[in-house]
Order: sequence, then C-alpha cells, then structure tokens
Amino acid sequence: MQLILVRHGESHSQLQGVPSSPSRCTGLTERGVRQVQALADRFRETGELHGYQVFLNSPVKRARQTAEILKEALSFEAHKEEDDLCVILQGEVDGRFQEIYRSKYGMSIPAEGEQWEAFADYARSTLQRYAAQYQGQKVVAVTHAEFIVASI
Repeated sequence: MQLILVRHGESHSQLQGVPSSPSRCTGLTERGVRQVQALADRFRETGELHGYQVFLNSPVKRARQTAEILKEALSFEAHKEEDDLCVILQGEVDGRFQEIYRSKYGMSIPAEGEQWEAFADYARSTLQRYAAQYQGQKVVAVTHAEFIVASI
C-alpha cells in the first residue's frame, strides 16, 4: 500500500484553542478552505495523486470538508468515512475514543496520562489494518495532526 496522509485545513476550534468532538466541530475557517484549495491546486499541478484508488476521511466535519474539496478538485469518484482516522478524544469533551478502542481491542484505554501511548498504538493498528485491506493500492486519507504524528 502507498499512503498519503493529509491533515485538514484550519478549523474554527483550532483558532479558538478548544478541542472539538465529531459532534461539536464547526468546520473549516475561510482560511482553512483556501488552504485546502491550494493543496488541491498543488496536487493537480504535480500529479502526485495520479492513480490513487482509495480516498478515506475522518468523519469530523473539518476533515469531511477537506475531503469534499479535494474530492471535487481532483475528480475522485467517491470517498469513505473512517472512524479510525478520528482525532484523539479525551474525557467528557470527547468520550467516544474509549468506546472505539474497547470495541477494537476488548479493553479500556489507560489513565489520562497514558492516553497518548494508547492512541499511538491505535493509530499503528489502524495503519496495519489498512495495509492489509488495501494491499497493492494507493490510498489518500484525510485525518488530523494527532493521527499523523502517531503514525510517524
């Protein structure tokens, strides 16, 4: 599998400095839209994504909007939302990570201080699953900074 991870454009919650769950995200700022359009222009000019067959995105609104802009600009026929490309979700603000992690691995994530390590394991496992699922294919995935950092 060849994989390109794309971070969403600037979001309202990012500017406000507040975490936002999938249900609370208010999407991209105008600047964020322009950033994604500039990225789409770059991809069109360089042909970097020529031949990519699979287009995935996080279900969080800012990532979904980024994917829609790229999909339209680059003529991807379809994309698939993947909960596994989500942001690291914390505490009461974002309680969904615990549920997703438990359903995948049959256990709860460690205490707050160890949550990043659990998320990194989760990202690694997701990438391994994608490598098996999309073996021999070229994949673009729109996600979040935390997922990209954990992937590295």
